[in-house]
Amino acid sequence: MNAIKRMQTMLCALVLLFFSTQFLHAQALSIPSQNWGLSIGNSKNFTGLRINFRDKNIGELNGVNISFWKPAKNYSGQLTGLGVGLVGPAATDLKGVMLGGLSVQAERSLSGISLGLIAVGAGDDVHGINLGGIATGSGGDLWGINIGGFAIGAGQDVTGINLGGFACGAGESLSGLNIGGFACGAGEDLKGISMALFASGAGESMSGLSIGGFACGAGENVRGITVGGFAVGAGKNLSGISTALFAVGSGQILKGLSVAGFAVGAGEELRGISVAGFAAGAPDIIGFTAASLIKGTNHKGIALAPLYFSLKETGEFRGLSISAFNRINGTQRGLNVGLVNLAGELNGLQLGVINIALSNPGWARVLPVFNKNFQ
Repeated sequence: MNAIKRMQTMLCALVLLFFSTQFLHAQALSIPSQNWGLSIGNSKNFTGLRINFRDKNIGELNGVNISFWKPAKNYSGQLTGLGVGLVGPAATDLKGVMLGGLSVQAERSLSGISLGLIAVGAGDDVHGINLGGIATGSGGDLWGINIGGFAIGAGQDVTGINLGGFACGAGESLSGLNIGGFACGAGEDLKGISMALFASGAGESMSGLSIGGFACGAGENVRGITVGGFAVGAGKNLSGISTALFAVGSGQILKGLSVAGFAVGAGEELRGISVAGFAAGAPDIIGFTAASLIKGTNHKGIALAPLYFSLKETGEFRGLSISAFNRINGTQRGLNVGLVNLAGELNGLQLGVINIALSNPGWARVLPVFNKNFQ
């Protein structure tokens, strides 16, 4: 019996010596294998349940990883599965479900479901469902459902459902459902449904439904339904339904339905239905235009200007205009109705109190009630 007890004691000692040697060599106690099972410590290239105080150079981990402190400065490796950290999971690549008491951070890529009480982010791409108490971001692309208590953003493209308590932004394109408490913006294109209490904007083009409590605009083209509390604008072309309390304008062509409390204008052409509380204007105006003052070079359509309607000497009018003072300095083809009507060259009809046709013979240049071409 004593011999058996001695053999048992020696066997236990050998087992303890074996595991102690393995733990000291690998900085981890792994059962039943160094590569799979249960591991306590900083094991590398392991599959199973791994519990560690502080991760460093983890290699490739698959399964469940639990850590208690922030990772070492060198936290290279890949974690696939469930990562739980009192501070937060961190590796070169993270794939799966990642839960961080403070943050979830990947040096390169992050994919799956990620939750960090402060932040979620990666140096390159982030894909999946990402929730950061303060911020969610990536140096590359951000794709999926992205929520940041303060902001969400990416150095390149942001795509999906994007909610930022303060702002949503992308260095390149922002597309999907984009809501920023203060602003939504993209360095290049903004696409989809974008809403912000202050402004929605893009460095190049904006398309879809865009709402800005103060303004909406793009450096180049705007297409779709655009609503700005103060203004809507485009550096080049603006098309669709555009409305603002103060002004709607574009540097080149404005077409569609445009409504503004003060002014509607375009640098080249105004086309469609344009309504402004005070003024509307463009070198070329086509369609229906209503404003207290309307000015342009050429007009084709219907103009309703209670105070003043004017076209330049080089221009031409075709259609119907109703105004207190219709001043067609160029050629009039169509019908002017007003208190005072003036045409440089009259090839249509004037109806009003005073009708002036500078191209008519002397006796017919100024007539009451109506005037036409008497040449």
